[in-house]
This record gives sequence, C-alpha cells and structure tokens, in this order.
Amino acid sequence: MPPSLPVGLTERAFAERLGARPWRLIRTDAAPGAWNMGVDVALLEEALRGGYPVLRFYAWEPPAISLGRFQCPDAGIHWPAVRRRGWEVVRRPTGGRAVLHQHELTYAVILPSGVVGGIGVRRSYAVLAEGLRAGLAALAGGAAGAAVCGGGAPTRHAPANCFAQALEADCVLEGGKALGSAQVRHGGALLQHGSLLLDADRDAWREIFGSEGQLRSLREITGRKITFCQAAAVLAQAFADTWHLHLCSDALTPAEMRAAEREAAKWSVGWSGSAGCPPAQ
Repeated sequence: MPPSLPVGLTERAFAERLGARPWRLIRTDAAPGAWNMGVDVALLEEALRGGYPVLRFYAWEPPAISLGRFQCPDAGIHWPAVRRRGWEVVRRPTGGRAVLHQHELTYAVILPSGVVGGIGVRRSYAVLAEGLRAGLAALAGGAAGAAVCGGGAPTRHAPANCFAQALEADCVLEGGKALGSAQVRHGGALLQHGSLLLDADRDAWREIFGSEGQLRSLREITGRKITFCQAAAVLAQAFADTWHLHLCSDALTPAEMRAAEREAAKWSVGWSGSAGCPPAQ
C-alpha cells in the first residue's frame, strides 16, 4: 500500500476525486426502515462493482428506531414505549448509537473504492462535513451561526441515544446537534449516512431515551417549517457547489430493487420479550 499523503494533501486529493465522476442523485419515497437499510447496502454493493458515486435522500414511514451495527444496550431505551407506538426497530450497517427516525431527512453518500482511495475514516468525515455544513448554513439562513463539527469522541459507556452527544462526525448548530452521521467501509467502498432533524417530538425522545440529549431541529433553529423536499434540494446544491459535482437525477435500477429486498430482512430487528434488547438477526 502506498504511504499516506500528509494531512491536508490527503483531504485535498479526496475532494478532487469526489468531483472526478458524475454522481447519481437518488430521492426515494418514505419507506420502512428495513427497506431503507437494504437500499443503502444494495448501493454499497453496487459501489463495490465500480458503480458511480451516489447521493441519496430518504425518509422513514412508519417512524423507526435504528441501532448501531454493534449496539445492544441493556438499558437506555424504553422498548415498551417503542412497541406501544408500533414503531419499527432496525439495525444499521454503520456503527454509532440509537436514533429515532421521525421528522427528518436522511442522507446517504456511497462511494466506490476508486473515489475513496486511501483516506482514513476521520479524514473522510472531515471532508464530507464541508458539504453538510454548507447545506445546514443555507437551510438555517441568518437564523443561526455557522455549523461546526462536534468535538466529542466516542466512549465505551456512551448513552444509548445518538443525539445525546456530538462527535467529530456530527454537525452542531446553536450549540445543539442537528445532524448525526455514521460510516462503514466494505471492500474499499464507503457508505456514510446521517439524520438531519427537520423537527423534533421531544416528548417522544424523552419517553424512548429518557432525555432528548443535545438535539436541535431546524424548525427550532429557524422558527419555520422546512420540508423534506426543500432540505433535499438545498443539501444537493451544497454538495454540488462544495466539490463541483455533476449530479444526475436517477432512480434505483430493477437489480438494485431486488438486492434491497434481499438485504432488508437482514436489518430488521425482532423483539426479545422482557430481555429489553432486540437481538440482531
């Protein structure tokens, strides 16, 4: 493996590779969580075969709780409340902690290995955060200061709620976490996805997690409703402007749809009765 470039040059080379090929821009309808995870994994598999970079936007219906790939908390999530509300529980292919997906836009970036190159996870987070921060700044307008990355580091005994703390991969506005991200690598390809809070049902967050943590929704920041379509358009433009991308509106192919169907069942989580923690399947 060739030696890594110095800090700064590595990020610059990665940013240049981001704009070297056209991107697929995929907006999918609101869908169950297991299907959403299946689509992300299907697109990651396509990236393994050398497919185009992808920027995808999606929403969740019904609302769902997603767990990090290796998360199985003994405490911190009130599962009876989740079950009573009829919400789905899924596991993400990425790491991190639990997220309530309700009033949000979820983005996903999928990159083939030729674009990823040798950049490490932390440096790739930093570069991709430039586009995310630009989008948040445009959405917030003059209602907030500049979006910044969280400065925290993951801890062994972190709270179950992803929005309880802001890490390096997350975006903070007005002192609150507005966007949380997680990443996974597979065969050199990259999947990074994250939740942008358009609004927040704080009662639900408190009931499920005991606290809403550091979350801060765009509606709370701006004092106005921002729709999914508005947020998707602004974020797509911010990505395009930041790295001079050529975004081509696209849809899932029949093969990707079939792959997503196969993958979806793997990410659905079953209930474990009184054990308090749904096991991975």
